[in-house]
Amino acid sequence: MSLGLELAVAMVLGVVGGRWADEKLGTSPALLLTGVALGFGAGLYLLVRGVKQAQTPRR
Repeated sequence: MSLGLELAVAMVLGVVGGRWADEKLGTSPALLLTGVALGFGAGLYLLVRGVKQAQTPRR
């Protein structure tokens, strides 16, 4: 469950950060889309890392 939450949080942070930057710089929707892509990439990275850690045997 925490893996899905990490993905969702990363996506939300990307959207919020992209919207904020678009409002400040007037570049709508370029930075929003960039934020979504970066948030998705970061969330996917965290998801893959978490799955790999869950699969490794514990000592």
